[in-house]
Amino acid sequence: MIEENINLNDFLLNEIECNKKEIWSKLNNNLKINKIKEFTEESLKKEYELTNDEVNKTNQYLSNLVEKKIITKNNDVVYNKENAKLEKINYLNFNNKTRKFFYKKDKKSSISSTLRKNQKKNNISLKKKNSDIN
Repeated sequence: MIEENINLNDFLLNEIECNKKEIWSKLNNNLKINKIKEFTEESLKKEYELTNDEVNKTNQYLSNLVEKKIITKNNDVVYNKENAKLEKINYLNFNNKTRKFFYKKDKKSSISSTLRKNQKKNNISLKKKNSDIN
């Protein structure tokens, strides 16, 4: 009975450790928020010389981004799964005047809208050429 409990405990502890060493997109939100808090304390605080109040606001902001599922994909962050450390949050910028972070991802234009724009330009240039010839 005691051996079974020990084996079960070992199994559960091993499972917990394996879950922590998943890729970013496979982590649950609580782990992501904890990793973000560690990252803020270790990296951002030193790099931008943040006060404790600014660190708290940054943690709230980034936690909100995780809860809104904005920072969920693997290409949104640089995450080292062997060390289980967050190394960088892509698209995260710092405004020195307001002393706040903001997350700005480049908007992708759809292919169809790009094609429509190019098609309009081509039609206009063809009309001009035709009028010049006549």
